[in-house]
Amino acid sequence: MSSVLPQSMRQEGLLPPPEELGPTVLVGAGAVGSCFLRAAAHLLPNFTVFDSDTVKLENVETGMFSLADYGKTKVMAASWILMRSGVRYPQVNAYGANAGERTGRDVVCGFDGRAFRRLIICTDNMQSRRDIYRGVVRAWASVWQDCEGDLDNLYSEPLRYVIDARVGLRQAQVYVVQRDEILDQFARLIPKYRTAGAAKAALQRWVRREFSLDGEGINEPCGASMSPATAMIAAGMIVHTIGELEYGYDVPRLRIVGFQSESQAEGFYVSRAGDAARVA
Repeated sequence: MSSVLPQSMRQEGLLPPPEELGPTVLVGAGAVGSCFLRAAAHLLPNFTVFDSDTVKLENVETGMFSLADYGKTKVMAASWILMRSGVRYPQVNAYGANAGERTGRDVVCGFDGRAFRRLIICTDNMQSRRDIYRGVVRAWASVWQDCEGDLDNLYSEPLRYVIDARVGLRQAQVYVVQRDEILDQFARLIPKYRTAGAAKAALQRWVRREFSLDGEGINEPCGASMSPATAMIAAGMIVHTIGELEYGYDVPRLRIVGFQSESQAEGFYVSRAGDAARVA
């Protein structure tokens, strides 16, 4: 990645140097995904983007697209977002296909010569999330079995974490799914079941429950309504969460930032792991 802009100190320390961060998989390059690309343009070195859709007018309204992007594939427009932000040679590997075709062992263990460090989910529906979670969790469990629980013996480190952004009209949620937490739970489940398959099924049920995958989203069908404000907030939360994870901080499983509706008290609220702390 090369920038046409002079080096700036403004973002120094937000994330480790790009050479230490490794490639990122982004699933969904719509409103939140495009805002994330802009927010991370000068911070992360390489993106692999999955999206089978084209840029529509509602994407121009809520995301980082321009009218010139209208009708283009979102994966093509992703490169233009980075270039408009000053990245001379954006490293974007674009896949105009359903991410479900490659999530799972490909993303967890890498493909096309790339090993990925993180997966960012910015899709606009819950079914695609369920498919992605199912593939990734199954792959993590299978890799753990293959190496008998010793990930250090692998040729390359499997995917470390997933960040899942969900956005409504007045609220943004960011879930963090860490590989080590999932595998610790899998190790606890194995002795309770006769077969590894039964333990994997139990793990999937635990993940669906713990990461709220059985509902439809944020008090409304996921992606049915949103605003540029909540899309940008979610994108910023993703970038800061990456920084915390890479620096080794304890990160809550869920963060919520929301704005009150007209029928509620004024102000906005922030919560960690679902425990709301009101902000004036």
